[in-house]
Amino acid sequence: MPKGWVSAKLHELISSEGIFCDGDWVESKDQDPNGEIRLIQLADIGDGHFIDKSYRFLTKSKAKLLKCTYLKKGDVLVARMPDPLGRAIIFPLDDTERYVTVVDVAIIRFGNDFVLNKYCCYIINALPTRNTIAGMQSGTTRKRIARTKLETVAIPLPPFAEQHRIVAKIDALFSRLDKGVETLQNLQQQLRIYRQAVLKWAFEGKLANCKNEKWGYVTLGSICKISSGGTPSRSVSKYYSGNIPWIKTGEIKWNKITNSEEHITAEAMENSSAKYFPVGTILVAMYGQGLTRGRASILGIRATTNQAVCALIPTNSIESSFLYYYFQCNYWNLREKAVGGNQLNLNCNLISKLGIMLPPKHEQATIVSEIESRLSVCDKLEAIVEENLNKAQALKQSILKKAFAGQLVPQDPNDEPAEKLLECIKAGRQSETVRSKTTRKSKRG
Repeated sequence: MPKGWVSAKLHELISSEGIFCDGDWVESKDQDPNGEIRLIQLADIGDGHFIDKSYRFLTKSKAKLLKCTYLKKGDVLVARMPDPLGRAIIFPLDDTERYVTVVDVAIIRFGNDFVLNKYCCYIINALPTRNTIAGMQSGTTRKRIARTKLETVAIPLPPFAEQHRIVAKIDALFSRLDKGVETLQNLQQQLRIYRQAVLKWAFEGKLANCKNEKWGYVTLGSICKISSGGTPSRSVSKYYSGNIPWIKTGEIKWNKITNSEEHITAEAMENSSAKYFPVGTILVAMYGQGLTRGRASILGIRATTNQAVCALIPTNSIESSFLYYYFQCNYWNLREKAVGGNQLNLNCNLISKLGIMLPPKHEQATIVSEIESRLSVCDKLEAIVEENLNKAQALKQSILKKAFAGQLVPQDPNDEPAEKLLECIKAGRQSETVRSKTTRKSKRG
């Protein structure tokens, strides 16, 4: 480390007037939508920025009963759960005794004039610190880092004046980068809008030189053979050691499927409802996590699927690619048709009743060609945008790496060494301990 810097564990930077603690264990039964205390959630903790997303509350009396820790503007909040693990923000909201947070968010309040909260936030979000935190995580299904481990994470601490110089330089560089990122994200959104417009024009007969009078309304069930797959018994391990591709909903990603994550045997096919689907079959995910439900793919191989996938085998009246783009065009509308209680699902019967305006087959090929010509340009531009967004993120990490190696701003030999800062913090804690002991003795006397 540069001269005047020191390595310190996070808990060593907290003065007697500061705190390093977890948020509060607030259960659903403790919450009240009419309460005046807002409960800050993990979803509010972005990667370096406050998202302000959640809408959970509890009453002041309940917060008092639970002995909640109120947040203050400027607190560093660290997410003890992914994604990503250890992301940190500066809490920006200003009202006194109006905000608390959940137990899986750690609260850091230095309570002194020796450590800048923004410096700490930047270094926690730097890749070396993130890697250290990742190495301390525990848990099986839900990974997290214990606060007792988080507080032992060591960071390089420069003199206080240099902390200011580093933060000012990072702020300036990040501001320029963020403007570029905003431009790229706007372009991403415009490309998404254009992509959807291309599909809409295509199925309205406006994309190619089509003669719409020959188009006719049909249901998918009348032009496709529709069925779902099946899942062989998991208790028979040999069923899953074959060479027949077995597709699951997670593999359906607006793509042409040429392989699968799992393979089953012919015996597994015979002892389940799984069946072969030919090349050109359209697969639609009927349920699944996130945005999976309603997505479609084209089979590029002979394969089978699990029961959560609807397979549409086109007849001679419709091109596979035309049907595939139909599902892209109607993705959001299809998702809204899902039914069910706790988990919304599509089903083969519902999909079979979907209607489509169908042009003659030779026009379908022309329309598909026009779609793919335009969308290929979108694909190339989206790839360029994504590449530059990744470069911007990598550049941010490069800036942070230089900053915390003492290479971003010059050192000043007149700065008070960081070691003195630690001594002052430690002395303040010891003094508070002595005062506390004296007060207890006085009360006993």
